[in-house]
Amino acid sequence: MGVLMLRCSVTGREFSTGIQADGESLSTLADTLHKAECPHCGKLHSWWTSEARLNDDIEPSQWRMFGRAS
Repeated sequence: MGVLMLRCSVTGREFSTGIQADGESLSTLADTLHKAECPHCGKLHSWWTSEARLNDDIEPSQWRMFGRAS
């Protein structure tokens, strides 16, 4: 199990959507439009399911915090 990640179109930095998935479930999801608030630029980014990347290398406790600006 991992979390879906996006890349900020303003800063180029990656951030967590907080959405949990695994490879099998991700491959069966419809390519729909979503919105996520970016912790790096503060904007609301629109993104398609196919644009997200699955990251299963971070601990579940950090899924919401990964990529947050310090």
